[in-house]
This record gives sequence, structure tokens and C-alpha cells, in this order.
Amino acid sequence: MEFLSRTLRRLRLSMLMAAAVPLSVQLHAETFTSEASQAELVELYTSQGCSSCPPAEAWLSRWKDNPELWKKVVPVAWHVTYWNYLGWPDDFSQSRYDKRQQYYKQLGYSRSVYTPEFIVNGREWRGWFQREALPVSEKSVGILTATTDNGRFKVDFVPQDTDADDYRLYVAVMGQDIVSDVKRGENAGKQLKHDFVVLDYKMFAPLKHSPINGKYLWQGDLTTMKNAADNKAIAFWVTRGTDPTPVQATGGVLDVN
Repeated sequence: MEFLSRTLRRLRLSMLMAAAVPLSVQLHAETFTSEASQAELVELYTSQGCSSCPPAEAWLSRWKDNPELWKKVVPVAWHVTYWNYLGWPDDFSQSRYDKRQQYYKQLGYSRSVYTPEFIVNGREWRGWFQREALPVSEKSVGILTATTDNGRFKVDFVPQDTDADDYRLYVAVMGQDIVSDVKRGENAGKQLKHDFVVLDYKMFAPLKHSPINGKYLWQGDLTTMKNAADNKAIAFWVTRGTDPTPVQATGGVLDVN
């Protein structure tokens, strides 16, 4: 009887502990690792109010079934605000995404600001309009590894260029399999589908400016970032200084169920 009583007490305690864990919290660790060769950070600047954007978003969505996803290609879709004046406010648009796109132009990395616009590894890419293949980087830049667990992340980067410094980490939480019924604007009456939609992103400085055992290290809290969708993905990429050009990137789908 005493053994049965102890067993029941342990069972009740386990049930209470399980009930105390929010469903939105990741219950196990996940690790995302790049290869040594440079992955392509493919940025799409888009809007629900732009009639020429749905085909570009459909092209980006096709990467979901590509085996090179997250290893060779890390897609992110930034929804901009400058189409909202037509009467349909894009729920995912943020003015700081506009500023990111404008910054590429200020640096001379893009000739103009428009939608749909692709930026691949920090440079404007117009090949999509001619149905060209995505450019492939042959550079070996180092391995980026990210681990997420219970709403937190740890990242390390081992660069090939040992003389470089001032690395910065960017983390973007993205929505997947999103369907929007657009009522006004150029896409009025259409049902649009979105993937890799940036819901929120942040920049993090490394724990130390110099590497520790050859690694640059970061850690942070994901729960402070906006989580507006049930199906989520995450992207990590590193840059140097104030230059937005990605050095390396990785990512994957978060299991938050």
C-alpha cells in the first residue's frame, strides 16, 4: 500500500508539472546547423496590396519541399507598409522592414526599392523575373549552429576568416502556411497564401567581441518576440558590423505543439 501511495503521489506531481507548462513553449531542444559553405539568405520584399507579389511568394513557398531548404537556402519574406495606402493594411507589414529594404539601396546593394524585390546574400537579384536559377555561393565561410529550447536560444559561429570581428546575429521568427482573405487594394477578393513571413526579428551582439575557443557565442530569449502564427519557422544569420550582408545562415521549423 505504501508503494502504491508513493506511486500515486509521483503521478499527481507529474500531472501538475505537465499542466503548468504552456502549450506555446517548446518542450524539447532543437538544433539547426549550417554547412561550412555559405547558405543563401533569400529575402523577399512583398505586400498583400501588391498585385505582382503573389507569384513571387508562391515561388518562395516552393522551397518548403526542396531538400536544400535551411542548408543551402534560408528564405525570409518581409512585408512592407508602403502599399497600405491603397486601403488594405497588410497585417504582417512593419515600417522597419521598409527601412531595411531602403538601407540596401542606400549602400548601393540595390538599384531601387520595389515589390516584389529579391535580395540574395545582401545583393539585389533580378533573376527571378527572367526565371533564372538562384545563384549559388561556393565560398566556405564557417559553421553556424543554433539550439532552441524552452523559449531560449544559443548560437555559435566558427568562422573561416579568423581575422574578422564585430559579428552580429539576427534572429527572425516566421509564420508558415498563412492564408489571408484580402478585401481591398490591388488583390481585392483574392485569397493569398504566405510562407516564411517574418513576424518579428532582432539583432544580438556576441557575448564577447573576440572568439572563445574559435567560436563567437550568443544567447537570448525567443519569448519576447512576436508569435502571431501557429506554424512557425526560425532563421538565424550573422553579419559583420553595420553591413547587412549575411556571412552565414541557418534555420528550420520550430516544434511548438
